[in-house]
Amino acid sequence: MEPRILCSRFLRHESDPGDQLAVVLLNWTLPTIAAELLQRAVVRLCADGGANRLFDELPAMLPGETPDAVRERCLPTAILGDLDSVRPEVLAFYQQRGVPIVDLSADQDTMDLQKSIAYVVAHAAQHQLALDRVTIVALGALGGRLDHTLVSLSTLHTHRDLNLILIGDGNLARLVPAGRSLIRPLREVEGPTCGLVPTAGPAITSTRGLRYNMDRTEMRYGGLVSSSNAIEADEIEVEVDVDIVWTTQLQIHPPIILAGVKAAAAVPPAASLTNSRALRRAMISAHRTAQMMAQAQRRPHAARPLPRRHRHRPVRCAAAAADNLQAAAAATGTEALFKPLKIGDVTLEHRVVMAPLTRCRAIGGVPPPMTVEYYSQRTTRGGLIISEATCVSDTALGYPCTPTLFQPEALEAWRPVVQGIHDKGGIFFMQLWHCGRASHPDYQPDGKLPMAPSALRIEGDYKVVSPKDFQQYDYQVPRAMDKQEIKEVVQSFKQAARNAMAVGADGVEIHGASGYLINQFLNQLSNQRGDEYGGSIENRARFALEVVEAVCEGAGSAGRVAIRFSPFGHYLMTPDPQTYSLYTYLLTELNKCGLSYIHLVEPRSDDMPLSALSNVSGSRPDSLAPFRQVFGGPIVVAGGHTGATAAQAVQADCADAVAFGRYFISTPDLARRIALGAPHNKYDRSTFYGQGPEGYIDYPFLEDTPEGRTYLAQA
Repeated sequence: MEPRILCSRFLRHESDPGDQLAVVLLNWTLPTIAAELLQRAVVRLCADGGANRLFDELPAMLPGETPDAVRERCLPTAILGDLDSVRPEVLAFYQQRGVPIVDLSADQDTMDLQKSIAYVVAHAAQHQLALDRVTIVALGALGGRLDHTLVSLSTLHTHRDLNLILIGDGNLARLVPAGRSLIRPLREVEGPTCGLVPTAGPAITSTRGLRYNMDRTEMRYGGLVSSSNAIEADEIEVEVDVDIVWTTQLQIHPPIILAGVKAAAAVPPAASLTNSRALRRAMISAHRTAQMMAQAQRRPHAARPLPRRHRHRPVRCAAAAADNLQAAAAATGTEALFKPLKIGDVTLEHRVVMAPLTRCRAIGGVPPPMTVEYYSQRTTRGGLIISEATCVSDTALGYPCTPTLFQPEALEAWRPVVQGIHDKGGIFFMQLWHCGRASHPDYQPDGKLPMAPSALRIEGDYKVVSPKDFQQYDYQVPRAMDKQEIKEVVQSFKQAARNAMAVGADGVEIHGASGYLINQFLNQLSNQRGDEYGGSIENRARFALEVVEAVCEGAGSAGRVAIRFSPFGHYLMTPDPQTYSLYTYLLTELNKCGLSYIHLVEPRSDDMPLSALSNVSGSRPDSLAPFRQVFGGPIVVAGGHTGATAAQAVQADCADAVAFGRYFISTPDLARRIALGAPHNKYDRSTFYGQGPEGYIDYPFLEDTPEGRTYLAQA
């Protein structure tokens, strides 16, 4: 594997094309280098009292201009934090010049640096800045109180995938990741003194290019720590088995700044971030997410801090007390759900499945760190978890803050999620998604119209939320896909399957339901093509079958591939008039593929808008039963089941497993509670989408509530 190159290009007057600089000012004396960095930064954040430092100290560094001229030339992108340290006159100065002031006093669990990094990540996502080309420099992170400095060092590990630099009191610190790295210090500024610190625990370290090199030497607190070392080469080679911190002395006297340096054109605040209320709601979760959430809620919801009993709760999972579910289920009549089931290449230990649940918490398509806990909490040994819908390409997007499977940074974010599920013995399938016409030009490359089988817009009371201003708009008439675009989308599904396997998933589920692209091809009301992809049932099913074939190849085995349909679904479209004939043909063809399972949504109407409900015939005997006779493999069903009705469905051979949605949101230990016959937590619809940890990872386990403890004591 090629070594990672670590250098300090941001210290130069001219950095490489494409590099971007974000500067965070903490409440500590500005280093001499601050003036030049601020003038070149595209994002400038003042964390609380850092605004006072900017206001007071920057003009003295640029004496050739009036103080206000200097201040106006380097206006911050935002001022955020508790705001209790910012002087009133400073706040008034920046407010008058349109600087967003973001009150995050509700979040008392997060340090200013963490809040600021969350803002930068969200800001970069909003303005399509490549995070791997953004250097975040935190000025004042290595000065002041010791506890603050330690938190800053800890933040390096929390954000190990970001290019984060800490500066303060004549020092620079950065993370050296596990593996082999080449550090290229800017020697006219950095050094000669340097150090290597094992901040994450014992580290087996080898170095080259230092005065005192190490050869597979263990560094650890209480033992050897490489301090007061010296740089003796232009390139320092470090090989280490865990992440460590590299620190160097900064020699910036006399100042290297140039008073005439032209300030960079700072990227303006994203539309969703200039609204301080929206930002407060989004960033209240920064201590869990490490990325700020943008507002994606359908209706306003006042932010409130996490209940104290849920803060800093260690990662737990439903598997912790699920050792004897079969015995418990026998006493509650749900034993049919707790028998093994082979689905393709894997075997489940029980049949309570977590359904795919869109939660709109992935800023820029990247799952936040709290996603690890979210899925881990809901994992049981041998239980199947299906991921939220993940977009297969840049044309697939249609909802704000939904995750992807094509961005490198998203793939890296999925790895610990998958590992967390596997650590608890769970089985993880990732759902592959293309929204098709259920999108908006603001999501599409170059602002193009969304693609669809035919140029037919979504009818009814449905709205699309723009990722730019988070306002609701009517769906537009899409553009009909040409055959080359069809081939490209099929290949994007194939590559997404490969990517899912690469991050460790056990399989993939293709999203062919709910009015999205595959469903749009299947339905004659949305597909009016005149070629081999439209017209007859066989033609309308062609795209879905080509996707399945490609995904099986991408996943490496048909036994790792499933597909979800909603034959009677009214969401985003009216069901096809030939529903039974269409899906009978489709499942007959899929029966030949050896898929892991078919996932079918039960006929139900409680999620439809009123305009759609008025068109539903109460006399139609909609049923999934005929499809059970057609498809010979495992069938998972979903749609409003309780534990009792799910057990009945499996017992009656109407299904092999049952997927639960809303109850899995509110009840992380759902499988256990079904086995015990224990009540579920009530879910809060207002936190389904577009929030931080509230309504995501703070729902209690059975033993965490007085009612649950009483129930367990009586059981």
